[in-house]
Amino acid sequence: PGLREPCWRGSGRRQSAQTGMAMHTEPSKYAIINVAKGSNPSILISHRPGCTMDHIVIRDLELSARIGVHAFERRLQQTLRLQLKLGCDAATVAKNDDLRQALDYQAVVDFIKDFIAGSTCALIETLADGLASALLQRFSLPGLELELCKPNIMPGTTEVGIVLRRGQPL
Repeated sequence: PGLREPCWRGSGRRQSAQTGMAMHTEPSKYAIINVAKGSNPSILISHRPGCTMDHIVIRDLELSARIGVHAFERRLQQTLRLQLKLGCDAATVAKNDDLRQALDYQAVVDFIKDFIAGSTCALIETLADGLASALLQRFSLPGLELELCKPNIMPGTTEVGIVLRRGQPL
């Protein structure tokens, strides 16, 4: 775990007494800088309201999976609904207007569909955790928030599911 220090106001650079690494001290919209020994000091973690990371959203992606603990649940494909926030540096993409620097939404959706189709998980928690880890690695994301739900699975509810946050907070 790293040492958390507040955003530095002012300009220039300073050296961390704990790690000896140079740190940028320019004003920033990010609230906290992670300064773990041996880590990259440019990793930014946002914690205050209004100090958030840019993110791409994919909403209401419907997927089909064989999932469930009970045999009757696994007999047929079930619908899953995914809400996803993917951390990104939208400022750089917007500044350069270069698709090669952007996150390819279609590639993300295709990856998710393939991952879910190949899954043999019984629990939605296991599936969501595996998907989150795979997305972080495959697309080199700084962080994500993933909500995976089973709609209309339980009487009296519209959906039951899990929300996971991995990597840097969005």
